[in-house]
Amino acid sequence: MPHQEKSLGDFLADAITKNYLITIAITSYTQAKNQTRNLPFGLGKTTLAMELSYLLNGGSISDNYQNRNVWKKVHEIMAYDPYSMGVLLEPGRERAPNVIWDDVQATAPASQSVPTAVRSLANFISTERPECACVIFTCPNLNFIAAPLRKLVNFEIIVSERGLYEVHKYSYYKDFKRPLQDRMHFDYVEEVPRDQPFPALPDFEQQWYDTWRTARKLQLYPNMMKNLKTYTQLQQWEQTGETKTLTISGHAIKGPHGKCYIEVPDEFKGKLIEGAVTVNG
Repeated sequence: MPHQEKSLGDFLADAITKNYLITIAITSYTQAKNQTRNLPFGLGKTTLAMELSYLLNGGSISDNYQNRNVWKKVHEIMAYDPYSMGVLLEPGRERAPNVIWDDVQATAPASQSVPTAVRSLANFISTERPECACVIFTCPNLNFIAAPLRKLVNFEIIVSERGLYEVHKYSYYKDFKRPLQDRMHFDYVEEVPRDQPFPALPDFEQQWYDTWRTARKLQLYPNMMKNLKTYTQLQQWEQTGETKTLTISGHAIKGPHGKCYIEVPDEFKGKLIEGAVTVNG
């Protein structure tokens, strides 16, 4: 495992002062140099992301993360969904040291078919050097998030257990025998000393984050419940084998010869029988 001579702090300083853009993913579910608990949730990924953002926005370890004015800056550059992330990258905004996209897998998960909107956002992030120096993702594992976002990551910080982490850099090298297929290395950068773990958030900040995250999740909850209801209806319909009326929703698409089609949810595709389902719209 090759070792990088520069620290993460050096790379961040260069990104801020020399107009670079770097993307960091903070994960916890994969073991690298140190043994991990292999836990996807609850090890402090967001805590570390927020404390790193606190330092990048003018805070200091010596103030024990107690400066509420700095925390207000951190709050303003946190997103929980692709749209909010896009707002933070609006062209012409004052350049921010960093932005945070928390729980990326919740709103931009890995899938065989990546939505065009997510692809567009990934392409846009790659050009946002003037508006942002560092993008920080939090997710259990890079394989959990959409491929276009995954490919943007330069550094991975793996939280092996609460308070401890190690930093690695993704480096690409030209393969002269196959010049169109670059070789990738996972280069060790540094790790936090075991006797100097990163701390928990201050109580007032933990309370803010818990409230913020609950509000963000509540925005996603209705659509999840609608999809679950549709899925449950379909399962019940399949088990009875009877003709039932299901209420489903989908996008209306104008077709040739004046015809109109409805794009139904994926779970229905290939399973609908003509005359067995009534679409109410």
